[in-house]
Amino acid sequence: QVSITLRARSAPGFFEVWLLATDGVKMISLGDLNHGHSGLFSLPPGVNLTEYSRIDVSLQPFDGSTLHSRVSVVRGAVP
Repeated sequence: QVSITLRARSAPGFFEVWLLATDGVKMISLGDLNHGHSGLFSLPPGVNLTEYSRIDVSLQPFDGSTLHSRVSVVRGAVP
């Protein structure tokens, strides 16, 4: 599991947590941060953490899309 806490001002939309591949393109959504901008996420079974070694938090609009908004708020290494 990965625990994420984001220190950020509220913004229109919501924050979503992603596993980011080393190629910088492939992503796997882990879920949304709660209203307090934190969350505990289980990594999907079988995910290779040498390939998906980074975390990305995006600001997502309320538009119904399941795709990354291309607005990354922060990125970091998987602990």
